[in-house]
Order: sequence, then C-alpha cells, then structure tokens
Amino acid sequence: QAQCPNTFNSLVALNVLLWTVGLVALFLIAYRVGRSEAVAWLALTPIDHPWADTAPQGSAAAPPTYPASALDLAIIAMQQTYAKVSGVHETVSPAQLVEDALQLNAGCLRRDGIEILCRFAEVPMITVEKHKVLQILVNLIRNAQHALVESEQAAKRIEIHLDAPSSDRVRVEVIDNGVGIAQENLTRIFQHGFTTRKNGHGFGLHSGALASKELGGHLSVASAGPGLGASFALDLPICPPKS
Repeated sequence: QAQCPNTFNSLVALNVLLWTVGLVALFLIAYRVGRSEAVAWLALTPIDHPWADTAPQGSAAAPPTYPASALDLAIIAMQQTYAKVSGVHETVSPAQLVEDALQLNAGCLRRDGIEILCRFAEVPMITVEKHKVLQILVNLIRNAQHALVESEQAAKRIEIHLDAPSSDRVRVEVIDNGVGIAQENLTRIFQHGFTTRKNGHGFGLHSGALASKELGGHLSVASAGPGLGASFALDLPICPPKS
C-alpha cells in the first residue's frame, strides 16, 4: 500500500478551533431564522449512527421536522468553516469522512425516513484536504436526499459503497433509488447552473466536480434513466498530487 507523510499535522489544532467557531456560527444563523433548536439537534447532539434509525415520520421515535432552509444554512456554515483552512493535508480514514458527512446530513435523512446502507471495504488511509472531501460528500448525500424526496418511491434508500479500485486510489459511491437522470442530462449534470430541481441552484455538483479535480480525483455519474435512481462516484488518490 502506498504511504504518504502526514504533513502539516501541527495545524490540526487550528481545524479544531475553526470547527468550534463554526458551531457558534450555526447558532447565530439559526437564531436569525428562528430555528436554533434545529441546528442544536443537528450539530451538537452526539449522534451514534443516526442514519440507522429510520423511524417513520409521526412515530414516537422520529425526530421533529424542521424547515429545510435552516438545515441548509447550518450545513453551508459548517462547510465555510472547513474552507478556512485551505491547502492543509491530513491523513484520514475515508470511512470516517463518510460518517462525518452522514452526520451533517442526519437531520434531513431522518426527517424524510431515508434508509442508509453502508458497505465499506477495507481501504488505506488517504492524505487529502479534508474540508474539500467533506464538502463533496455532503453535497452528494444531499443531492441523493433531494432525488428521493422528489420521487414516488415508498422505500427511500441511499447506499454508500467504499472500496479501493486500485492500489493507489479509493472510491466512494453514493447510490439512490430516486428520480433518476435522463440520458441527455448526464453530460450536463456537472455544468455550472444546470439543475433539474425546481428550487435548485446548479452549484453543488459543479463545485464538487471542480474540488475533486483539485484533489487529483474524479467525480462521475451514472443513471439508467428517469425513475431508476442514480449513482455518483468520487475517486481519490491515496497521496495528494504533486504541485
């Protein structure tokens, strides 16, 4: 297995500090929209694999429902906090990055009764800009969640696969059984401003594709067509590309 030096480890403490500042920002943003409790539940409550608990809405075990706007603002604020430390490489577990992205999306996933299935193969640690990978994964999971909400599927499901297609790369695949993508849109899906959602902005997948290239990786999409779900795959090198 390829090994990389764990560079800039002295700046990890700065990541922790900025994470704390980000949590304060979440409270301020949520207070302005009158939903401080939504962000507290999403960002501060310890969550032990919350995506495994998919109690139907309205049952005693289901979490309260909050407007998507407050949750979106919380996620955006957290992503912006991560983005403060640009160019810092850390050696991290790909599985932990996936779990972090799931936790940031936990509120929406539980609210919409979406089942999460994780299939993680044993893969090596990777040396990456952690905030960029997290942003991509959060956007992919949110994209899958929106596709499921807009679909007529009774059993809404997201599968996340983690494997190593080669000795120097890892792959995270996010698969949903949602609305699917028309074949003519597959080549446009990563273009800036392109979206098929009524209230979409067409920025998340575009920014994800750009970030994956900056990491020396690749973001791809596949779908059998409308109503047949979609799959997004993020390929990343184990070691960062030489500048």
